[in-house]
Amino acid sequence: MHLADTFALATVLPVLAEEFGVSPIQLKYTLTVYLFVSAIMIPASGWFADRWGSRKVFCISLIGFLLGSVLCAFSTSVAELVVGRAVQGIGGGVMVPVARLIVVRSSDRSELVRTLNWFTIPAIIGPLLGPPIAGLLAEHASWRWIFLLNVPIGLLGLGMVIALVPRMRHPSPGHFDLPGVVLVGFAILGVMGVADTVGTGVLPRLGFVMLVLVTIVLITMAIRYAGRSANPVLELRLFALRSFRASLLGGGLMRLSLGATPFLLPIMLQTVFGWSPSAAGLVLLWAATGAIVGRLVAPRIIVRFGFRSLMVVSGVGAALAAMLPAFYGITTPAPLIFFVAMSTNILFTAHYTASNALVFAEVPDHLTMAASTLSVIAQQITQSLGISLGALALLLSTQYSGGEIQVDSFLFPFLVLGGAGLLALPIFLSLPARVGHDMRGERR
Repeated sequence: MHLADTFALATVLPVLAEEFGVSPIQLKYTLTVYLFVSAIMIPASGWFADRWGSRKVFCISLIGFLLGSVLCAFSTSVAELVVGRAVQGIGGGVMVPVARLIVVRSSDRSELVRTLNWFTIPAIIGPLLGPPIAGLLAEHASWRWIFLLNVPIGLLGLGMVIALVPRMRHPSPGHFDLPGVVLVGFAILGVMGVADTVGTGVLPRLGFVMLVLVTIVLITMAIRYAGRSANPVLELRLFALRSFRASLLGGGLMRLSLGATPFLLPIMLQTVFGWSPSAAGLVLLWAATGAIVGRLVAPRIIVRFGFRSLMVVSGVGAALAAMLPAFYGITTPAPLIFFVAMSTNILFTAHYTASNALVFAEVPDHLTMAASTLSVIAQQITQSLGISLGALALLLSTQYSGGEIQVDSFLFPFLVLGGAGLLALPIFLSLPARVGHDMRGERR
């Protein structure tokens, strides 16, 4: 559900734009607000799990996600839809990292790559089925069913968790770092505000400059506070570890590169090429299929060639592949578009598999939760920033070409996004050849 709604919603943005009478670019907020609100909740999720039990916290957050889904389904304006997505983000921001934390704490280090891989493969069902189902619902029923379908699925999941997931004892989480959570939350809100308003004209120039300055001050205060706190909500000292630093910074640039593709492609295919929502959804279906293939092959490649080799080769290939939609035209064959979408996601997902596991390569056991929290926050923020970057590039390109979205309007956005991914190459090349060697596991 966490992944399905974002991909499904991206598929039907042109439909929503027509119903609500706005530009598809303006609807980026329905995607970014979920990612940012969930990122705000992530720092406190680990403490909640340790304080009240991971199973109980997971169930409560799942109920919150379902409540947000119902609000989205019955929204009558863009503002109401954004509010519903924010409520979903509150639930998802706790639900997803707590689930990941349960898995990480239950796994041996040598099996972590394989375990995390199996943990994420079922989640790909969301982006695999979400887009085509969303397209069919938008054409033959209503987009509102995208969210209503979460209710029976969520209730089934809730019953399975209660029946199958055991109660887990955790060490005392200590004092809740309320000042740290507040500072981090407002800093993330500031980043979201800057990313979502830059270049849009929503704020006057002076107001935007003030927002940037306030955000810089908040980020600085959050970093200084984390450095002084004995039990910080974000353990920034983990950035002293080379593998952790490279995974988050390099992996963040890669997510920035791909983050806007599910947002831009449906707009291009439906608004410019005249594809139906269901046909556009098939592109993301093929992309999700590629993600499954990437996750299946990545562990074997890591065992054979190591983390560094996979991250360098897949990173370059993925960034270049992300640029290819820039050269699509109305006459571009659909099978070629499907093939590029699948190939791009094979490369990106293989890269993510290595990057997500390498986060824990040098992390001591008592900081596993802190590393997981920082990692998930970075993933959420950079994916959302990718959407904002793609939307800004499309807006600027559209303004330059006369104010209407045309085929040429997408050349600049996709080239910018692919270029962001290439910036990660020096980070991966700086890693030792044998980095994460003890996590590669036995060849099978």
